Amino acid sequence: MRERAFQEAININQSIENPLFSLNLPTGMGKTIAALAFAFKLREKIHQQSGLLPRIIYALPFLSIIDQCAEVIEEILSFEFPDLDSSLFLKHHHLSGISYIKPDEYFEPDEAKILIEGWNAEIVLTTFVQIFHTLIGYRNQSLRKFHRLCPSIIILDEVQSIPVKFWGAVNKVLKDWCNLSHSYVLLVTATEPLLFEPSQLITLVEKNHYFKNLDRVRIYIHKQESTLEEFVENLPKDIRGRTLFVFNTISSARQAHQLIENHYQKSIEFLSSHVVPQQRLERIKAIRNGESSIVVSTQLIEAGVDIDFDIVYRDFAPLDSLNQTAGRCNRNSLNNKGEMHLIFLLNEKNKLYANSIYDRILLGATREVLDSQDFIEEKDFLGLVDSYYRTICQRKSKKESESYLNALSKLRYQLAADDEKSIKDFELIEEDFPRFDVFIEINDEAKKLWETYLSLKEIGEVYKRRLEFQKIKNRFYHYVIAVPFTIQNQPPLVYGFGYISQSSLDSFYDSKTGYKIQGDIFLW
Repeated sequence: MRERAFQEAININQSIENPLFSLNLPTGMGKTIAALAFAFKLREKIHQQSGLLPRIIYALPFLSIIDQCAEVIEEILSFEFPDLDSSLFLKHHHLSGISYIKPDEYFEPDEAKILIEGWNAEIVLTTFVQIFHTLIGYRNQSLRKFHRLCPSIIILDEVQSIPVKFWGAVNKVLKDWCNLSHSYVLLVTATEPLLFEPSQLITLVEKNHYFKNLDRVRIYIHKQESTLEEFVENLPKDIRGRTLFVFNTISSARQAHQLIENHYQKSIEFLSSHVVPQQRLERIKAIRNGESSIVVSTQLIEAGVDIDFDIVYRDFAPLDSLNQTAGRCNRNSLNNKGEMHLIFLLNEKNKLYANSIYDRILLGATREVLDSQDFIEEKDFLGLVDSYYRTICQRKSKKESESYLNALSKLRYQLAADDEKSIKDFELIEEDFPRFDVFIEINDEAKKLWETYLSLKEIGEVYKRRLEFQKIKNRFYHYVIAVPFTIQNQPPLVYGFGYISQSSLDSFYDSKTGYKIQGDIFLW
């Protein structure tokens, strides 16, 4: 089925008159490779007909999946270009290093920084934030690459991650940009939102065939609400296969981890954003290699993480999130049928955990779609998702999008009346609570990076100091997490970062579940 989807995508007789395309396939169907192959063929066709050679911009919503996607792209390109250099393929996000590599050429850090932030490459892998803060932006750093989008083929992978309130603005901006700059957009998703009307999109595959003919997983809906303790008490006594538990908050995941370890009397893997990225990457690699039979995670595991479980338990969430989690169950169809169990968990205030982090409109639409169901087969996912998004479209407010479009049309960059928005106000990913960064010295590499960071403070010239930090920035942030300002056990602040040394690890950091929060516990 993956091969069929790939061939269908690259052999479509695409017209370059319509700039909007869609690749809607179930999870695990090889969307990344099919999207890239289509973009290569479209680029060739555009060049033949117009003489233009559009840059390919591959954008993802989360930093956590960029490295995995980069490995795929680099492997594909290496067949034709064994000595792959930065002028052909470039990764760029706010944690990118400043190494720009070309054969027989050396670039000083300040030169490399300009080339990277200016997207001087034929193929760029980046984030949604970089794309949309360039198209709807005001900062010099973001606008530096504006001209590199003209012309371009923009691949928006996991496009359902764009917040509903921005659909109207994104729709208008993308359509106008394509018309003005001879650019193209490909939406890639397993749960296609109504960002555009279906009539506006050229679909690359017959999506019904793939959704209707897959039978990898069944979702059982347990409508009886329960506490974490009650849920764990009712789990089977014996492990029936590789099992994944996905919870909505860090606090519920941490509490569940302890309960489940006690229930099964064995060590269980744990993932959350309060575990340093370096450890998360190691754990995901171990999970992918089959080294962990039970995993407890927050929803960070939903998108782009290529792992496969026999059984999944998922706390209630919007339907698109549920579909993403289902994509981690019997992903490669190695078993007869995987099981996903949808549960409704209550916190200590007897309220659903889901209500504390998700939009009520999304949860309400999900409730309505699932209300008459006791279980869902994979072949029914597409129809339910379509119904879900239609319901959202009827209820979502257009006010937020209209206010930003108004700011764009009037070039209102910063100053605005109390009831108006300016371009400066636009944030694709909004902070739901104030946080600060904490560097955690969990090993010798982290210790050396911290010592290097401290030594940079001796450089008097600010610009030079920043350039030197850019050299270690990517590795440095492999040991950084963000924690709420409201916690009681804050580590000492050292040059802008909370700092936890190896000698103080036991006071602040658990090697299994991450930062030891005291006080208010927040999400993710």
